Amino acid sequence: MYNISIGVGGYPEGHPDCPTIEEDIQHLKEKVNAGADFIITQLCFSAETIINFIKNCRENDINVPIIVGIYSPENYRTLIRLMEITKVTMSSEQVAEYRQHRHNPTKFQEFAVQKTLEMITEIFDSDIGVYGLQFFSLNKFNNIKAILQEMNALENRIE
Repeated sequence: MYNISIGVGGYPEGHPDCPTIEEDIQHLKEKVNAGADFIITQLCFSAETIINFIKNCRENDINVPIIVGIYSPENYRTLIRLMEITKVTMSSEQVAEYRQHRHNPTKFQEFAVQKTLEMITEIFDSDIGVYGLQFFSLNKFNNIKAILQEMNALENRIE
């Protein structure tokens, strides 16, 4: 006997081909009503956008677990290329912050890890009911390892 779960994609900024976030949420609701067991979000660089997306889901009776997609870039070129491909946005201020570290790989990764940790902390501190995280690795694991070590260290300090 097989246990099969069905996950669907959710877009905190709205799907790039959907005219409005409201319409996109209705499409997501249709997917859930058709049998989806959980949602994994597209990557997003704004904790506020993710929190609002989850609130919007709950207000529209989308009550399945939501797993937040997280991406922590390992270099500037990949960050910009991924944003182009996915149509995910980032504030111009945040892009400028990443850009200033682009010529120093160590500083860039340290900065990316810190920004990602801040976003994760803000999401969990909102107590919005996030089921978990899914890291978009692109087969690059240095930042993810650093993030998980920092999260583990923080959890051990709290206990």
